[in-house]
Amino acid sequence: MPARFGKPEPLADGHDLSHFCCDDAVLDLWLRERALNNQRMGHSRTFVVTDDGARVVGFYCLSAHLVERLKAGDEFHGTDPPRSLTAILLGRMGVQNVLQGEGLGGQLVRDAIARTVLVASHIGARLMAIDAKTPELTGYYVRFGFKPAQPGSLLMLETTASLSASTSQDNL
Repeated sequence: MPARFGKPEPLADGHDLSHFCCDDAVLDLWLRERALNNQRMGHSRTFVVTDDGARVVGFYCLSAHLVERLKAGDEFHGTDPPRSLTAILLGRMGVQNVLQGEGLGGQLVRDAIARTVLVASHIGARLMAIDAKTPELTGYYVRFGFKPAQPGSLLMLETTASLSASTSQDNL
């Protein structure tokens, strides 16, 4: 993480969400009004980065997910796959508008990958999935090893085994 930011931590009541603005009103509203409740209900886990210990400047959420085999390219199936492939979804992510372009988003993605690899080693999840909201964002996620589930798809996938191998190489 850039030095002025702490490590991502689970969203909690004490985090200040009131000033967060990532220039996407839907994400801003979700973070303020849904993220903590979704976490309490067990639907997703949101991880935040703060600038001063309380004010949130970036976030992402992870949840369990299934990808229909027919929506994923053959390279993601493995041998004798079930109808649905287990996955961990990087569902929503945002960075404070004034900090965009400073590397915080990449750090959030790398943290999400590390958590996914760890969880997958304990429970088994074949894939990590990201629903890129726009075609332009698919190129962003390619930098981290993700590929479109099918040509032209906004659903980006990578096997947790590949992510684990690349994470291990990064730590050498």
